[in-house]
Amino acid sequence: MCGTSFALRQEKKKALFEYRRYIFSKKPRRCLLHVNRRVNNLIFTLTMTNGVILQVCTSGLVKYTKAKSVTPQAAEAITRKLVAYAKLLGVSFIDIVAHIRLNIFVFSVQRGIRASGMKFGVNLRSCVKIPHNGCKKKKKRRV
Repeated sequence: MCGTSFALRQEKKKALFEYRRYIFSKKPRRCLLHVNRRVNNLIFTLTMTNGVILQVCTSGLVKYTKAKSVTPQAAEAITRKLVAYAKLLGVSFIDIVAHIRLNIFVFSVQRGIRASGMKFGVNLRSCVKIPHNGCKKKKKRRV
């Protein structure tokens, strides 16, 4: 067990939120939503245009586990959670930055933003890294 009480942790959390709100109030009302896909997880990051991270959300945080964690439904749920946080900060425009090749998740993200009830401008940008014969294949198994 850590030595901090629940009330102290809540105070720190609130102070961090107020600090982020203060920082964001000085910046334009635009942010980026980075969409990353790992083998068993989806990682979405809400950042300002200069790269300051505002919030990170994964499929585990919205109660999707195992095989369900890498589905379009999980992507939509994560997006709704991040958009709700962005509303608190007063964001009016979101750019989606996709670090994946699968467009299914990007469409789910757009659906989640539209379903949030606020009008958001969506600008899609792809940052997929292209391999140039980097890794060798596994050796064929001999029986």
